Amino acid sequence: VAMPLAENQNATVSMQLTGTGDAIRGSGPVTVGGQQIALELGVTNLAREMQLALGAHADDLDSSALAVAFGAPDGAISGPLDIDARLAAPLGGEAALVDSLAGPLTFSIAPGRMPGVSLLRGGIEALGGIASAASLFGKLGDGGTLQKFYDDEFERLGGEFTLGGGRARTEDLALLYRDYRVDLTGEIALADSALDLEGTLTIYDAIDQAIAGVAGAPGAAPPARSTKRELPLAHVGGTASDPSVVISPKGALKFTAAYLSGGKLRDTLDQTVGPGAGELIDSLGGLFGGKKQQQPDPQ
Repeated sequence: VAMPLAENQNATVSMQLTGTGDAIRGSGPVTVGGQQIALELGVTNLAREMQLALGAHADDLDSSALAVAFGAPDGAISGPLDIDARLAAPLGGEAALVDSLAGPLTFSIAPGRMPGVSLLRGGIEALGGIASAASLFGKLGDGGTLQKFYDDEFERLGGEFTLGGGRARTEDLALLYRDYRVDLTGEIALADSALDLEGTLTIYDAIDQAIAGVAGAPGAAPPARSTKRELPLAHVGGTASDPSVVISPKGALKFTAAYLSGGKLRDTLDQTVGPGAGELIDSLGGLFGGKKQQQPDPQ
């Protein structure tokens, strides 16, 4: 059986079906975008209110080919995909199947790429509209910028979802990059991939040192990869291919306060905005939960 998906794209199912009273069951491969997924199918209550049950499992799929088959732009995402789902839906009603499906779905892409998508860039740009110091972030690190960290290649993207009402709800969606990670909770609309998420962006040593203006010695080993700072993401909206990030004033002050309690950034802020600006922002950050860095012992 061939079922139409996106333009010029089909899902082809090949399986043996067995009738058992008022139910039909079967298993076999479904081919989507040239990718084969093991499928278990059941339709029950044939004489009454029919119910559909779907089980799907596959490892090492081409996520790019699969996404194109469902209507995504070519190259919107790439990387080997593992997926497992156990879904159910009533049949015969007026609601579209995508709005009726309910149940758990788990996926992982590792490694992969989403061209042009960098939640680090989105977070830093969102800071620029809130904290006075944020506009200086792109000029830190010995005159360099943070652009080298705006990589759209990730080490892993994945999480567990619960489908229902045309949306996928998650409590543990994670994107792991080389120098930072993003942890998100919330919902994604199945029809248009609209995002309604919140979470935390955690930077590692390399980005922390770049923001603080610490330069390593030529030829030195890269910084260790350990957790340094957390930037709360009040809202991640837009779509999966074009996300937008909102940072709350409280979150911005808490994040920047750690870099304003002394050192190069605070001195630069005093010179740019005016004497005492760094101390003022530092004090505001303390009110909202920012922690002052310990000054080195002069002895």
